[in-house]
Amino acid sequence: MKSLLATAVLVLALGAAVWYGLSREPEPLPEGPRQVLPASQFANPEASIGYYQERLRRNPDEVASYAALAQVLLQQATDTHRETEFVPQAQEIIEEGLSRSPNDYHLRLLNGTLLNKLHRFEDSRAQAQNLLAEHPKDSYAHGILVDALVELGEYPAAVEAMDAMLAIKPGVASFTRASYLRELHGDGPGAIAAMRMAADAGLKGTSDRSWALYNLANLYLADAK
Repeated sequence: MKSLLATAVLVLALGAAVWYGLSREPEPLPEGPRQVLPASQFANPEASIGYYQERLRRNPDEVASYAALAQVLLQQATDTHRETEFVPQAQEIIEEGLSRSPNDYHLRLLNGTLLNKLHRFEDSRAQAQNLLAEHPKDSYAHGILVDALVELGEYPAAVEAMDAMLAIKPGVASFTRASYLRELHGDGPGAIAAMRMAADAGLKGTSDRSWALYNLANLYLADAK
């Protein structure tokens, strides 16, 4: 009898727990950042991916979360070298976000980066030029344009876009591109100097700075041969 009574109590307790879990409101998510800049680095990409996926699950019309999620997915593609995994995910998110807000500037910027990753360089160049027609002082859009022009072999135009980017915002993104262009032109010392500036401009512990240091080491090795 005692055994039957204990079993009944346990069943009732479990039923109450299940009912509570199904009926209660989900835990509120903390507010997302008011603005995620296109060049921002996420300190914890895995957590950020889950966070923005959950935000979109709860609010599929939150365009800013599409942009943030696409951005962190593109960062993961670069940081982990798992582009075949993360680039298609970023593409899906960008396309979904743009279907809801075709003129969203942040999503269009990220789409320019995505097009370069997909080797659609002419489309990326056109995207960057359209963005720069709206915001001529946007260093991120200049970076997209530099990358597309380099891949298209349009080096004089790439140098011009690079100079504009450096004038607007000297930093890791612009110095690394300057280093690569100097290397392409056979200027080894100039490439090293620019990459050193990129490493110095990066924050310790960020993937951008680690990437700059890695490339700086390779430039030193090449120069020593």
